[in-house]
Amino acid sequence: MLRTLLALVLSIILSASVAVPATFAQAPEAAKTAKAAPAKKTAATKTATTKLAPGQKLCKSKQPAGTTKTWTCGNDQPCCVNHSMNLYTCGSQLLKCF
Repeated sequence: MLRTLLALVLSIILSASVAVPATFAQAPEAAKTAKAAPAKKTAATKTATTKLAPGQKLCKSKQPAGTTKTWTCGNDQPCCVNHSMNLYTCGSQLLKCF
């Protein structure tokens, strides 16, 4: 009985951790502009400019609704996105986007 209960609890924990994997955001803007041609400026980018402090980078991700979400992270932190939970955050060096 105890083994069955333990197996059930472990299977629930493992299935929950695998069910919603975190997805990574798009590359930072600086890396994209080096590879691609310059993008056209829109009215939204003209009005909302983000000033970055030293040691920060700009993270961008296209949401399922079609809008673009932007936020800042440290240079040594990955940009993390989970669209199913509407989560846009910075990861850590050790755990990445876990």
